[in-house]
Amino acid sequence: FWLKPHGTASAMAKKAKSGGKRKKGSQKADKRARESRGQVGQASLLQAGSRAQRQGGGLPKSGAVIAPGDARKAADLRKGKSTGTGKPVKKAAAKPKVDEFAGCSKSKKRKLIKQEKIAKKNPKFDTVVDTNKFYSQLIDSSKQERDCEGLVSQILKRVDDSPVPLSTFAESRGGSRAVQACLKWGTLAQRKQICDKLVPQLDTLATRKYGVVVVEKLFRYGDKEVVSRKGKKVKSSTKSKGENVPKMTLTLTGAVLKKLAFHRTSCRLLNFVYHYLTSRACKIANAKAHQRRILLELCLNQAGRAALEVGRLMISNPASLPSLKEVLHREGTAKIDDELHGNIVSHLHEVCRRTVDKELLLYQMWHNVWQQYCAIASESQLEELANHAEEGLPLLLSSRPGAEAMIRLLGVSSAKIKRHLCRALKGQWKTLATNEVDYVVLMRLVDTVDDTVLLSKTMFAELGDEMRALAFDKHGSKVLVHILTMDADPKRRRRVMTPYELGQLAIAAPVSRKELSLRCLEVCPKVTMKLRTEFESARAVAEFAADVSARTVLVEYLARTSEEAVVSALLQAVSDALQQGHELKNFHYVLAALKNADKEGILKLGGEGFSSRLEKILPQDRRL
Repeated sequence: FWLKPHGTASAMAKKAKSGGKRKKGSQKADKRARESRGQVGQASLLQAGSRAQRQGGGLPKSGAVIAPGDARKAADLRKGKSTGTGKPVKKAAAKPKVDEFAGCSKSKKRKLIKQEKIAKKNPKFDTVVDTNKFYSQLIDSSKQERDCEGLVSQILKRVDDSPVPLSTFAESRGGSRAVQACLKWGTLAQRKQICDKLVPQLDTLATRKYGVVVVEKLFRYGDKEVVSRKGKKVKSSTKSKGENVPKMTLTLTGAVLKKLAFHRTSCRLLNFVYHYLTSRACKIANAKAHQRRILLELCLNQAGRAALEVGRLMISNPASLPSLKEVLHREGTAKIDDELHGNIVSHLHEVCRRTVDKELLLYQMWHNVWQQYCAIASESQLEELANHAEEGLPLLLSSRPGAEAMIRLLGVSSAKIKRHLCRALKGQWKTLATNEVDYVVLMRLVDTVDDTVLLSKTMFAELGDEMRALAFDKHGSKVLVHILTMDADPKRRRRVMTPYELGQLAIAAPVSRKELSLRCLEVCPKVTMKLRTEFESARAVAEFAADVSARTVLVEYLARTSEEAVVSALLQAVSDALQQGHELKNFHYVLAALKNADKEGILKLGGEGFSSRLEKILPQDRRL
């Protein structure tokens, strides 16, 4: 035992650690060795098998005993590797290979080989290649005399002759482009032919990445006759020439409608159809009734749809179909009991949650649903929905209904959600402040965010350098005026703000607990310090006074600060205008507003009042 080598010390340690067990590979080697020893032990059987092969000229007959070790030799005999006599089996002469790519360059050969591989996996590939040459001629607008109708016919004929149906062909990238071009440049009859083939598969085609664009073109061009073609533009008639669009719209109901609405790709189509129905390009009858039906089918539970008879009213009397707002507020013909109303609200809450889970908040159709739900939901429901949709809240800012829903959600959102929202809007504050929809959301943020340091680092850090641009903007000036008049008298605020803005800002915000006076003390200096640099000269003050939007900012700035230097610059600008013989139309609003502020005691100047100073400058015939 001691004379036998047992390997190195590390190998012996590994063996001791493993408990003396051998590796799996070693076990297999031992098994093969045992099988070979068993084969040697059965030499008589092997000799009998070899003798039978030599006498019969092939394999042993059925029933003959073959040793286990002779299995590989038998397999070789079947494959023709050996006859048992040591002579190879004669194979049939191989056919000479034909080079299919003879005369092609290396790059062309690689391209053809790649296309062959793709064609084996994708049955639509050959059809796309056949139609590409006609597609390229069809979209070539430089050739004014091309036969568009003939090219569309060729594309449709190639697809009909192929084993791939048109609906499957339109799902591919190249096929989608070809079918879109046919719908754009084809005649009304050709468009109807395409519609008849694609409408039965509309729900499946709408869930495909490239197919959904084809369905959008079906709605856009389906019933319009081509009037003229100039360059890349195709002018179609505004009057509907068929029934394709109404037929496709009626297919969007029931299970098909829900399938498309809660699928991220096909929801793009439904959002397009929802807004397209009421556009000028669409002349479908009862378009608004179709819009109401779509929202009711998506937002009401089965009991609600049955109680309101949505399906029957859509057929018999579409004009009497109530809207979602009327149902939730129980107005008009939508008379439902308290129990059913509670069930509908609970179901709508789950629908809103599902839009977050499916990432559908980028579609404005769902913003209408959120707007109506947030208007009637309780505080606890709004708080739960805001927590669930924390990541997707910025997407609501792309439409007015979404912005109104955001305004209500900000009133119940936690500090964490507001912090995330302010950071997510980095780099977009100026765009939001000058947007006709989102400027009210910024005003609401100023009123509801208790962390004014966060606002200083995010909102005011970006708006500080854009004060002049905001002051001269119709909507941006409203943001500045709101900050300057946060604690002003309500009567004074009604002069500078619309009823819509005051109504949105008056919505309850139970989560915001900071007092108005303290908030104003922390926020207003962020604006007044930046505005002060814009009023350094009489010329700059005159420019503010002459602009419709900026003059309100100037008046409210002076009403809050009563800064002597800015008042002196304003009076100097008035004096210069009189000396140059200019009329004072540009100064009328500012001077009249400041005179009223002086009478009310809002404008507090040291020494002589504003009105008396102004009278010294103005001649007797030009006094206000």
